[in-house]
Amino acid sequence: MSGHDDPEDPGGPLPGSDDPSVRRQPSLQRPKGTVWLVMTLVLAALCLVFLIGLGLDGEPQRTGAIVVAGIAVGAVIVHRRVRPGDLRIRLLLSASLLVPAAFAVIVIAVAAEL
Repeated sequence: MSGHDDPEDPGGPLPGSDDPSVRRQPSLQRPKGTVWLVMTLVLAALCLVFLIGLGLDGEPQRTGAIVVAGIAVGAVIVHRRVRPGDLRIRLLLSASLLVPAAFAVIVIAVAAEL
């Protein structure tokens, strides 16, 4: 039975997909945000490695490391405490965008200190 014959699925299967369509698979419709969490943690780890490589003896490096680590911890807390849905996705997306933004500010501050 194709998706066009099913009264519960008026749009039919997506092009290139097979039946049962994506609309009948809740795990594909409601992402839990794990990808955004992993992305945030990877970006934070890269930033921390770079900052530790610079040495944590300067104020911008120490402050930056604390901020980046705080964003990463906040993302983990959001992933564990906020129920799956749009709010969780938006918060995790914001965290993944904050890490590189904070890192850019830190790099500028370190360059200005030199």
